[in-house]
Amino acid sequence: SFTAGGVSARCVVRSPSGGGWLMFFEAQDEARRHTIGLARSADGLSWEVHPTPVLLPAEAAGSWDAGAVARPWVVPMDDGSARLFYVGRTDCASGEQGIGLAVSNGDDWTAFSRI
Repeated sequence: SFTAGGVSARCVVRSPSGGGWLMFFEAQDEARRHTIGLARSADGLSWEVHPTPVLLPAEAAGSWDAGAVARPWVVPMDDGSARLFYVGRTDCASGEQGIGLAVSNGDDWTAFSRI
């Protein structure tokens, strides 16, 4: 499970469909790989975790965010889409970090693409 190592930083926003809440969170798997997950709630008390991360580290070795993606912050847009700001870390020995931006696939907030 992508949450087996625990969850931490989170951002909670209203669901774009009008009902309930969405929580974007930083997760760690067994290998301590950091990803960004999503949970949904109708009442803000009981949460159901989406089965896969909504954002993974970049696949290309050496990319600025190939080591980790973390610290999500979601900004809902007027058109129903969302902007996901996150901290990324390289997989290189330098451990350099930066701030990334990914956008949702319209009102589907389970699929984000880096820009």
